[in-house]
Amino acid sequence: MQRSRTDISISNDLYVDFLNCKYKAYLKVTGVSGATSDYHELEATLKANYITRARRCLLESSSPNHVSHCPESLVQALNQKYRIITAARAIVDNLSVELDALVFHAGNSSSDYIPVLFVHRCKVHRHDKMLIALWCIALSRLHGNQVQYGKIIYGHSFSVTRCYVPPYFHHFIPTYLR
Repeated sequence: MQRSRTDISISNDLYVDFLNCKYKAYLKVTGVSGATSDYHELEATLKANYITRARRCLLESSSPNHVSHCPESLVQALNQKYRIITAARAIVDNLSVELDALVFHAGNSSSDYIPVLFVHRCKVHRHDKMLIALWCIALSRLHGNQVQYGKIIYGHSFSVTRCYVPPYFHHFIPTYLR
């Protein structure tokens, strides 16, 4: 049975698989699963360990009263104006994305929150920027304001780069996601 585009929920994993290998994404959408390679398991372990350390580094500057970890409802957490929201899930339309973190950014005219992506590698790749663009689309749909920037924390020293995402909206994100 052929699935339509509206039946498919686009997640972080599916989107990253699509960017890396369109055939792998096709197999995931059709429900075919293969054996997980040792390299894939190593990457997942490194990423999970890095996310834990980077989250701890991000939270050092904020009191526990201003932080929401893994909220049941992202909309409620956004409305309560937590300074930092971590491990949140944004589910809107055909998107179901897991956000590493959201940081409240007072004074930003276009959006109150900026998504933060944790990347364990020492270099930011185009796929990382495209994933943050997907998160900005989901956050824009959920919260109603256009999110134009994201932050990427990467490398051993937790370097931070700010990513302007509208170029990715028009050139790399498929039309049905916008």
